[in-house]
This record gives sequence, C-alpha cells and structure tokens, in this order.
Amino acid sequence: MTITLFSKDYEELWQDTCNLQQITLADSNEAVRMCSQQLGFGYIRTIDLRDIELSIFNYQVHEDLNVIFDFPPGDSWLEFGFHLSGKRSGKRTGQNFVTWGTSLESEIWVSETSADEPILKVDISLEPYRKQLKDFVTGDLNRFPTELQQLVEGDDSVCYGEIGTVTPAMRLVVEQILYCPYQGMTKQIYLESKCLELIALKIEQLAETQLSSTSDAMRLKLDDIDRIYHAKNIIVNNLDNPPSLSELAKQVELNECTLKRGFRQVFHTTVFGYLHQIRMEQAYQLLVAGNANVTQAAKAVGYASTTSFSAAFRKKFGKNPCAYRRSRFTEYI
Repeated sequence: MTITLFSKDYEELWQDTCNLQQITLADSNEAVRMCSQQLGFGYIRTIDLRDIELSIFNYQVHEDLNVIFDFPPGDSWLEFGFHLSGKRSGKRTGQNFVTWGTSLESEIWVSETSADEPILKVDISLEPYRKQLKDFVTGDLNRFPTELQQLVEGDDSVCYGEIGTVTPAMRLVVEQILYCPYQGMTKQIYLESKCLELIALKIEQLAETQLSSTSDAMRLKLDDIDRIYHAKNIIVNNLDNPPSLSELAKQVELNECTLKRGFRQVFHTTVFGYLHQIRMEQAYQLLVAGNANVTQAAKAVGYASTTSFSAAFRKKFGKNPCAYRRSRFTEYI
C-alpha cells in the first residue's frame, strides 16, 4: 500500500512529533525533527553552516510514501545528495545526485520513498547558489556539462539533474560527517570542510563524466553494468579474502578487459583501488566506533601484517590508526 500526502500535511506530521519530543542540542544552529510513529521512525537533522545547509536523513517509513510538493515561481535551488541506504525520489543505495535550477512557474513535484529499507543520506544545499557554484568552477567551465556552464553564466531557464555513483572517497566523507567527533566552533569548521570536500568530489565526477561522454569511452551494456555492480558487491563482502582479478571476472562472467575498463568507467577507480579504499574505510569505521583495536581492524580488512596496515592507513588518512582509536561515539543525534 502507498500513502500519498501533500507537503503541508507531511511537514505537520514531523512537526507535531517534534513538539512531543524533548530534544536538547548542544549547538543552536541545529534542528532535529523526529518521524511520527504513524509514519515510521527515525529523524531528519538540519545543521546551518556558513552559506550551507547540511541535512542528515536517517529514518524508515512503514508504508511506501508519496509526498506532493508545490514549488512557487522563482524558487531556486542547488542541492547535492549522497545516498548510503534506501530509495527516495528516484535515487537508491550507493547513488549521489546534484540538481539545480529556478522555477519559472508553479511546479508540482512528487517525492517517492520506499518502505523496503531505511533511508540514510546526506544533503547539502548552497545559498546564494549561483555565486557559490561560480566560485567553485570559474575558469574551468569547459570541463563541465553545458547546463552547468549556462547556469553559472546566468541563464535562469536552466534546470539540471544528474545521478552518479557514490565513490569510496565520497562514502568515507559522508561517514565522517555522520560520526563527527567535535562540538561547538570546531564542529562547524569540520562539517563545513567536509561539505566542501563532498561538493569537490561531485564536481570532479561531473567533469570526468563529461570527458568520458565526449571521448571514445567503452559503451557498456546494461547487463555488463549489472555484472560490474555485482563485482563491487563481491569485493565489499570479501575484504578479508578478496578474489584475484581473474577469479572475480569468472564469478561475474566478464572477461578481464571488460571488467577492468568497465569498473573504472562506472566507479572512477581500478578494481584494486576500490578494494584498497573500501578496506581503509571499513578499518576507519571500526576504529572510530570503538569496535576494534588496530590489530583487529587490520585482520578484519585482510591485512596479515599490522605494520603494512598501519603504513597504508597512514598514507590514506595522514595519521596512524591508533590516533583514531576511541570509545564508541553516541548516535548521530
């Protein structure tokens, strides 16, 4: 069964629940709205930074949900989103998006949320969006899609949306936002820097996508793309004992050449590079959550030598793994 709500009714459900909850936040620039028990469970957390609004979505609905939004003329937006889990507004687990534009007339938009799995995602909105975007890409416009060039140059008629893959580097930054260990002004600076890092990674991905679309990039069949995603899942599920490239190719029924070239095209890194990044990311999560010491973290991600693991970790994060070893963080709120 699918529930359909107008945005006003949807927002009031969250607001009513918020009024019933006693929520104490250390920082006055943060707001947390709890999900109504009628709707599901979880929260949406919003943090106001300098010219940036950071939103963390962590909730699950009981039934599939459609929310109808009515955007007035002149409404402008620039939003980056990174989905770690769930299906919402046409995006699924492991996807990111960027969307921008201005409503020239009243527009109706329907946001669809699936009840199949929890939503865990981070959204970043910029204001004033054109100035912010122009500061990021000035002097480098030819590397980007035509729509982005037109938007930066002042064409209000341009609306654009692009969906990409959350890379290991992006996922790591999202996790660092979710597990931010700081408070007060230090927290503000840290979160701002991580938001800008995510934006930089997404903008660079846009440039790489534009380059591949204008070059002789290998054309992948939909079936090949599915097999490449299957290869990624095999890697993630076997960090402690990953298959060789030839074994991986056999498991997903692709030849090695197609696997190597296709993997780079889809995930913007090599198979080995992806394995390394995921290993380091997993180790980082184990350490900062207090679930493992350095030796245990090394073993969990497939390193027999703690020395080799520490060297790889230090090269990736700039610090020894013991520096990240701490007691378990509290929940995101």
